This record gives sequence, C-alpha cells and structure tokens, in this order.
Amino acid sequence: MNVICGKKSDEVLQYLLGRRSSLVPGLRAPGPTKDEIEKILTAGARVPDHGRLVPWYFIVFEGQGSIDAGKELEKIYLSENPDSSQERLQAERNRFSCSPVVIGVISRIRKGKKSMWEQILSSGAACMSLSLGAHA
Repeated sequence: MNVICGKKSDEVLQYLLGRRSSLVPGLRAPGPTKDEIEKILTAGARVPDHGRLVPWYFIVFEGQGSIDAGKELEKIYLSENPDSSQERLQAERNRFSCSPVVIGVISRIRKGKKSMWEQILSSGAACMSLSLGAHA
C-alpha cells in the first residue's frame, strides 16, 4: 500500500525502518545520475520551512570539484592544526573524493520572525531528507 498525504503507508514505514548509514568504503562509482541527483535535491528541499526562508542551500561535489574541495579542506585543517600528520592531511584531502558524489548542506540563518534554532533544524531536516532520497 503506497498512499501519500498523511495516510497510512506500510511501504514507507518499512523503508524508514530499514534505512542504515552507508560506510564510506561502500560508496563507489557509479554514483547517481544527474536525474537522480535532481530528485534527491528535490526531496531534500521538501522539508518543514516555516516562513519559507529556505535557511539552507546545497552544493553538489563530484569529479574535479570533489578534488578541489578536498585540497581546500586540507589547507583549512592544516591552518587550524599545524602539527597534523601526513595521514590526517591526506584524509582531509580525500574526504570528498571517497565517493562519486557528495552533497554539502550549508545552513544559513535568515533575519525574520523565525528563530535561529528553527532554521537550523530545517537544515538538519534537509540533510535527513537528502539521506533518505539517496538511500531510495
């Protein structure tokens, strides 16, 4: 039974009960297609957002973008941890290139009637919906 709009759906409940996080070594090519990424992003955007502030945005890293982002992460980590081992720096450098696609969620607080914590929770909900969408 697959019903939407707040009605009973055993299929959705079973899906939620069976979801588990994936280990990084299991994230291999091929990654999701462009159409699948678009659907995942759409699912991520369909979260509670009182006031329609959209207090988050998504960045998709893949290919050279993942490598470039990793180089920046390594620089930032090294600036904050100057005594870091080469192994740790390599881990930071490779952080985004360990999987075919990484979707970053940036929380941005907007001025308005909605509290900061509510906007942060909306960003967290976006992360969870992205995760569920990717898992699906």
